[in-house]
Amino acid sequence: MAHPAPEPVHPSDRQELLASLAEGILGLARELTLFAPADPEAVRLTATEIHVMRQILRDPGCMPKEAARGASLQRSNFSVALRGLRAKGLVAAEPDPADGRSLRLWPTERAAWNHAHFRRTWAALLDAALDPALDVAACAEVLGRMEAQVAARRRRGPVPPGQAGARVVS
Repeated sequence: MAHPAPEPVHPSDRQELLASLAEGILGLARELTLFAPADPEAVRLTATEIHVMRQILRDPGCMPKEAARGASLQRSNFSVALRGLRAKGLVAAEPDPADGRSLRLWPTERAAWNHAHFRRTWAALLDAALDPALDVAACAEVLGRMEAQVAARRRRGPVPPGQAGARVVS
């Protein structure tokens, strides 16, 4: 059976749909961060700690300045989150071999276990919530591309009025 052609989306309808998509992404992210795994060994993190930990896991051995920039945090907010992560045993700070005055940040074994545990928990939650026929790989690719493009746009500065719908070309 042929499907009828979709009706054209008017710009205002598209903007409304995109805003709803963004709200849904934010809501889902919040739900995932609030979900407590059953394992009492799992260490729950604040949203800021998640961003910092994500950066350190992506770039082990990074310097605090690099991690703060990568997590898009001001130095003071980054420092608070880093202290929390170190207190929870998830991040080790070691002197830089090239310059003993600088530190390098490393995820601990506990951080790797915690990250893997939460990833399994999140995967199970999403697996139960999604249609089994959904192309999850395509969804993950689209979300990754959206994150990269929005981050690149943010780094260039605020979106001028009237340009909120401007397309990013990559």
